[in-house]
Amino acid sequence: MGYTDVDNLTEAPLLRKLIELMEKKIGMGTTDYEVITVDDSVTSLSSKKAGAVRVFITLEDGEIRFRVDGGDPTSANGHVAQAGQSIDLISPYEIENFKAIRTGADSGTMRVTYQY
Repeated sequence: MGYTDVDNLTEAPLLRKLIELMEKKIGMGTTDYEVITVDDSVTSLSSKKAGAVRVFITLEDGEIRFRVDGGDPTSANGHVAQAGQSIDLISPYEIENFKAIRTGADSGTMRVTYQY
């Protein structure tokens, strides 16, 4: 290609596009945020999940159980997450199939950040 100056490599169109794609893949693009209440019925992520490459969730208030395989969690089945813990979804499959439900009388509050 004729590029010998390392500082000017980012001027190559193909390399510039590759850098843009890598930044998007590792979550350096845009973000969105929402709060979701997890009660006694199965809860999924909202439509904001479309196109997300990573979803970071922190849990407050009540304990929840969650699944990322598309199955429905119950108050006795699924991964447990307690208030103060976080959940990091890093694949489109996990993001699309995430479902949660509370385990006890107190609803959980998920603070959700979507990265695109």
